[in-house]
Amino acid sequence: MDPKDYELEFFKSNGFERRQCKTCGKFYWTLGESDTCGEAPCVEYSFIGKPLFKEKLTVHEMRESFLSFLEREGHTRVARYPITARWRDDVFFTQASIYGFQPWVIQGVVEPPANPLAISQTCVRFNDIDNVGKTGSHLTMFEMMAHHVFNKKGKEVYWKDRTTELCHKFLTEVQGLDPKLVNYSEAWWEGGGNAGPCVEVLLGGVEVATLVFMAYATENGRTRPLDMQVVDTGYGLERLTWMSQGTPSAYEAVFGHVLEKLKDASGAKIDERALSEYSRVAGSLKIETAADVRALRADTAARLGMKADDFMNLIKPFESMYVVSDHTRALMFMLSDGVVPSNVRQGYFARLLVRRSLREMSQLGIPGKLSDIVALQIDHFAKDFPDLKENRDEILKLVDVEQDKYGETLTKGRGIVKRLEDSLAHQAKAISDEDLIELYDSHGLNPEVVAEFASSKVSVPDDFYKQVAARHAKSKETVEEETHIELPKDLPATKQLFYKDSYKYKFRAKALAVVGDLVVLDKSYFYAEGGGQESDTGTMKDMKVVHVDKIGNVVVHKVEGE
Repeated sequence: MDPKDYELEFFKSNGFERRQCKTCGKFYWTLGESDTCGEAPCVEYSFIGKPLFKEKLTVHEMRESFLSFLEREGHTRVARYPITARWRDDVFFTQASIYGFQPWVIQGVVEPPANPLAISQTCVRFNDIDNVGKTGSHLTMFEMMAHHVFNKKGKEVYWKDRTTELCHKFLTEVQGLDPKLVNYSEAWWEGGGNAGPCVEVLLGGVEVATLVFMAYATENGRTRPLDMQVVDTGYGLERLTWMSQGTPSAYEAVFGHVLEKLKDASGAKIDERALSEYSRVAGSLKIETAADVRALRADTAARLGMKADDFMNLIKPFESMYVVSDHTRALMFMLSDGVVPSNVRQGYFARLLVRRSLREMSQLGIPGKLSDIVALQIDHFAKDFPDLKENRDEILKLVDVEQDKYGETLTKGRGIVKRLEDSLAHQAKAISDEDLIELYDSHGLNPEVVAEFASSKVSVPDDFYKQVAARHAKSKETVEEETHIELPKDLPATKQLFYKDSYKYKFRAKALAVVGDLVVLDKSYFYAEGGGQESDTGTMKDMKVVHVDKIGNVVVHKVEGE
């Protein structure tokens, strides 16, 4: 990074000083006297119980405050793009506000809807799904508020100084923040084939916004200047709302309407001191792995003078309620934008959210329909997103259908787990992580359910859902290469019978397709490789079956011989 990229006239003329964080070494600009950058884990959260803004705002009020401010500053408000990135070949979901303008607007092929523009974009990310509910801040679905500018040669709108000025003005003049409490950290950003210097806006231990100055295109490790210079900002709606309220976690600030219902239904007793301390400790740790979460729990218990097990018993119901609150909001938007739960592509993630939510509701002892919770979310958010109200009946119907399917899965699940255990016993093996993933992918059995049904102890990975999400997060291009190039499109799902009778060594089946040395049958007792455990081998007439794999829901047998 070139330090000159961050020597903004806005900083110099307003008395900001460039400093280096004594803990992490990052450089930042500040009006205050702090000797740290202002972000966790260099500092703890300082706003819990002590809101930093002049007013406590809801997500609706914070969003409107931001968009109205930008309208007053000459921006045009535009509607959000769908949460499913249908216009892109490299991703399934919209993960940032700039996704709506990549690649065509940035490449100059299509004109932007306005310039400059203001937007609050619904986004989903599944890379931290196992941490949702556990850290006080992680979310599957979030809104990225933004102002974007597309600067063409001879038609420049604004660049670094005006961008930073607008951010500072919104925080200090509109939200009433003490100017000495915000730091602007120097960083570099890359994504979607573009790159550029950026400024991370740090406040109270949290990064509340990122100001990216997209000036380069990246390809095959090379960087070249863009013809268009793009201002790509991202403000965390939920984080800013949390900061304005000072609640124990972001979940209370965003999902208070749902949490009250869940608390009443579960009978869980709130301990605000424990919840607040939990989030503060999260602010002192870099929460990225399962080990980090375990350290978070242990440190919080020690601070509270509690035994770790007692603290877990106290916090677990709230973690479950947070998961249900987060997942049902994400699910609501995904279904409204046209996703249908299934075992492939975007539908896989919708089904994951349904089944994980149902499992957490079961853990809470809450009977009834998941669609009742989704209905609460629709009622709460429909005033800002009218399409939710328009699609209400279809959304709730899809959720009910998925819940019925999950009930059928649980009915069959105990027998499936027993047959797998019997098969593994002959090999002196226990149920592995790969088995858990295969049981989830093929039969929809959550790992916690498998552990409950199994006769022997099953260790569930702390990052289980991250693992399964990563397996299905291939780009559309990759999935299409696998399914289109190798196999006919109209093949039905293979009936996978291994788990029904793992002792069956002979069976009759109909060949549906032969592509080179690959054979697809209508049903198969062969175990397909699950990503770690090797597949079964055997014979098919006079041919050797040397490997068995799955492409989507189709089992493919690789053969040798004629």
